Amino acid sequence: MNLPQFYYGQKNKGKLNMLKKFIVENYKGFEERLVFDLSNIHDYRFHTEAIENGITKKALIFGRNGSGKSNLGYAIMDLTRHLTDKLWNQEIGPFRNMNRLNRSALFSYTFQFGDDEVVYTYEKDAPMLLKHEELFVNNELWLYIDYSNQNSIKINIPGSESLDLSKYKGQMSITKFIYSRDAYDANSVFHTFMEFVDNMLSFRCLRLNEFQGFKETGEFFADIIIGHGKDESLKKLENYLALNGLHYNLEIGLDQERNHNEIFAKFGSNRIPLKSIWSNGTQALVLFFCWSLEFNNISFLFLDEFDAFYHYELSEKVLQLVNSNPSFQSIVTTHNCALMSNSLTRPDCCFIISDNKTINNLTQCTSREIREAHNLENLYKNGAFEE
Repeated sequence: MNLPQFYYGQKNKGKLNMLKKFIVENYKGFEERLVFDLSNIHDYRFHTEAIENGITKKALIFGRNGSGKSNLGYAIMDLTRHLTDKLWNQEIGPFRNMNRLNRSALFSYTFQFGDDEVVYTYEKDAPMLLKHEELFVNNELWLYIDYSNQNSIKINIPGSESLDLSKYKGQMSITKFIYSRDAYDANSVFHTFMEFVDNMLSFRCLRLNEFQGFKETGEFFADIIIGHGKDESLKKLENYLALNGLHYNLEIGLDQERNHNEIFAKFGSNRIPLKSIWSNGTQALVLFFCWSLEFNNISFLFLDEFDAFYHYELSEKVLQLVNSNPSFQSIVTTHNCALMSNSLTRPDCCFIISDNKTINNLTQCTSREIREAHNLENLYKNGAFEE
């Protein structure tokens, strides 16, 4: 694939740390237990780069409107609320499922970190109101707490022997407290787990820079570009836009009225803020470009409705950029069935979420053998996959 000129390449991180399975129950639209298994793969010989160590590394989710795609992203990113100080700048409405407000929401994550399997489970009644937490590493209990009974705390994390629990007031996650006090072996998988969570990112390519995780504060587009080398990054943005038929001469300057840096488009001796003339699609392109500058620093990406304003050819280009970077695991949601193609991905990396109840990859949705020559989009539209 010919990558556009803005592409930064990838860091070689060795064996990738990944989310293996996710379970959510009684959260928003997920009244019943939803199991998202990323380890149920097939032995396809094509697009092997989309799989690593038996886990889907580059997932693509399809589903009808209201089926739960965006809520799945909110659910997966929920642990960043209480384990990190990273920003949530999206209003997401009710927390627990409205049909079962008498029960807590449950979240369970299974991670694969090298040879270690880490299972982190908790229950909540509200975004910051934990009911219990537990952490298992290779089937051994490392941490447990029932927040209704502070005496229930059990901590077996290597290096935690010096932890002074008298300073814990129960106002934060006990997991976060241990991490903040450096009361653990820095070489243990506990550190790997917390670093992974700290670098998780979710964003949407819509009208606003709506994101969760990774950053502690929001930034203007111009400041993001300045932070990654203004001249080089601005030229790459110009090349990126030109690749998609948008030819601008750009510069960064101070918006005197609002007193912050802004991206300007120049027309001869005149200039105007780019945001005052861009279309929804151009704004989405600039947003994606700015976040792509961080792709070598993130551990995980949930990209929601990434192509809502894109032409179908641009959708393919952007998806290829995400999928071609091996340094992070990604989950992308879309309504664009043309992306359900073996030229871009593979059947066990394409998932269908249905009515907030189930999510399965295409090989799980049919009894027929799916081969590389099959047209996945046509099969999907003709009802070959049970939802």
